[in-house]
Amino acid sequence: MFIILAGEPRSGKDTISRHWAADKGIEEVHPGHMIRDWAAAHEYPLKAREDFIKARAIMIEQNPDVFLEAIVGTEAEHVCVNGLRVVNIARILQSDYHAKILALECDPWRRFQRSLCAPDRAQKTVLSYQDFLAQDAADHRSPESGEAAMATIMRMADYTIRTGVSQELMLRRADDFLDSQLAATVANG
Repeated sequence: MFIILAGEPRSGKDTISRHWAADKGIEEVHPGHMIRDWAAAHEYPLKAREDFIKARAIMIEQNPDVFLEAIVGTEAEHVCVNGLRVVNIARILQSDYHAKILALECDPWRRFQRSLCAPDRAQKTVLSYQDFLAQDAADHRSPESGEAAMATIMRMADYTIRTGVSQELMLRRADDFLDSQLAATVANG
């Protein structure tokens, strides 16, 4: 069983996928970590968001199926794909592997607040809320950023939860979704 977590930055994807890995034994495949690993192996600097976007494009240019192979190549029975930003792979996973997409919707103010206390906060310039909104809008306009792909994948979602709530409630909602999918997997044999 494959579940794709789709949502904007700071919408709760990492929190949910780490929770599922720790408490439910769900294997996590994180395309962002794959990009960081590739960059480190190729001594490709990831100093700015644009570097990350270029690294992803190079990886896909070298092997168009790099992310799909990593996802379906896992030995785990249940896999959470955290933050996929390639629409064609999401479509293949849905059609050929019966993957479910869980969209995480979170209001910009809550995502901004989360960005201020994120673990990687020390590496970034502090933005005002207005600057955060402007950067968000620019990301959505740029086809290279992956945000447009993320929005498309969110529209493909089988289920949506609002994550601009307490962490406890967000995880309970995510667990309810996961439990229903696990039950359906067992029922379908």
